[in-house]
Amino acid sequence: MKLEPKDYELLQFIADNPAMSESEIENALSGKIYGIHYRLVELSMERPPQPGRPFGEDTSPLIHSRNNYQLSNLGYVELENWKTEQQQRSKSVREERLWRAVPIIISIVSLIVSIYTLNKQP
Repeated sequence: MKLEPKDYELLQFIADNPAMSESEIENALSGKIYGIHYRLVELSMERPPQPGRPFGEDTSPLIHSRNNYQLSNLGYVELENWKTEQQQRSKSVREERLWRAVPIIISIVSLIVSIYTLNKQP
């Protein structure tokens, strides 16, 4: 299952507020994230282990026990990877914007220099 941005928001909320019940999570996030019950069930559902991972390792991002939800080790890894990916994406967007602005800045500076030199001539 591929996690969506709202799933990551839910994981972040649970990481910040561990051991909350489903009703507490729904009350806190109502209006921000829809389908919380469905997302919680999907995120806490056991999946077959991925190839190359040791058997018995966490296979779902959430652990549901005693009517409370908390992040598993896999959940923390997923959340950390997502944050890193978001930071890299943000950095690449800033760099792209900078490289798009450089020719405009050079053109403006050259225009100002040419106007200045034209006004200096008798």
